[in-house]
Amino acid sequence: MSKQQIRSSTMVRLICPSCHSSLESFGAGVQCSRCHQVFPVLGSVLCFSQAGRAAWDDNTTHQFGFYDDRYADFAQASGSVFEQDTLVALHVHTFKMAQVDALMSSFQLRKDSRVLEVGCGHGWFLRWLNNRYHAQGIGVDISPAAVNLAAVNDWAGNEYYAAEATQLPFETASFDLVCALDVIEHLTHEQKRNALREMVRVLKPGGNVLLYTLHVDDKYTDFWFKRTWARLRGGERAICERERIAYEEEGGHLRSNFISVQAMQVLAQESGLADVQVLPFHAICTSIYDLYVTQFVIIPIMNLINRAARAWRARNSPVISPQVSPPAPIAPRWKVTFVKVYQPVFAAMMKLFCTMDRPLIARGHFAGMFVVGQKRAQK
Repeated sequence: MSKQQIRSSTMVRLICPSCHSSLESFGAGVQCSRCHQVFPVLGSVLCFSQAGRAAWDDNTTHQFGFYDDRYADFAQASGSVFEQDTLVALHVHTFKMAQVDALMSSFQLRKDSRVLEVGCGHGWFLRWLNNRYHAQGIGVDISPAAVNLAAVNDWAGNEYYAAEATQLPFETASFDLVCALDVIEHLTHEQKRNALREMVRVLKPGGNVLLYTLHVDDKYTDFWFKRTWARLRGGERAICERERIAYEEEGGHLRSNFISVQAMQVLAQESGLADVQVLPFHAICTSIYDLYVTQFVIIPIMNLINRAARAWRARNSPVISPQVSPPAPIAPRWKVTFVKVYQPVFAAMMKLFCTMDRPLIARGHFAGMFVVGQKRAQK
């Protein structure tokens, strides 16, 4: 990455996350022209995330170490083939992502729309977004290892920076859409307020915010049953394999940071969002499907199909000279047919499972919620 690329994003203007002043080249990184903070390049990405580390609480410090180590392990194990990893498919083939897709469709994204994902992890959502809506975006995550892994595996022209949700290094009114899925439950109430204000700040007037976060009352959901079973076995942390959310603290999911629908509505409105909708999701039926049916049934089937498709492609693709750009990958007809058949079946299952969830949602017992709002237009 050149100094020019570091200093000026090709999509939006980068600024100092602390004082919002302009940045100047400084060695391999950049320096704020006003407060003189230096932001280094770590790996292949510019790192803003540790500028405020002195003010981090113990939970933030723990989460930084936990997720940075986690993504560093992923990178070492997976390398450039991470895009084919089961974890990517595990996110995409779920009722939750179907709901995200439905909400995204209402935003009317264009090819020139600019999207920011806060808490991007290894970048699977932005790659999905580019494939589905042909929009490019910028991803930020507190973990330098995560955004380096995202940058290595990105094929869509997205950009990635290590930055905190509460201090975004972008100019005001830069994005058409800001997304943060499974992020703000990691933050304290004050941090949530600061993060939402930053998301609204970088939105263009009329731009949208899309959040998914955990609900404080998840009674009778899968998470609640697991916590109950864990207590019977001798403690809240008796079960914490695969970082299952809402009943363990290792990944930073402190229940004291979870939020109610009413509190989320107030927080979003106080942050400058209008037309706020809080949509409950993931009661017992849909959460079990997303956590278990997807993982143990759908994903193994999709993996078999993907392996067969790659083998088919290897046998049928022409030999390409190194000087010639390879053609776009072609899926075999039987794979296209499977997807066409699977989509209506999936839609019917989602309708059924959501219907079965309604009684619990009506009683306020659900695991998560979507939050949608629009930045008020300037008068």
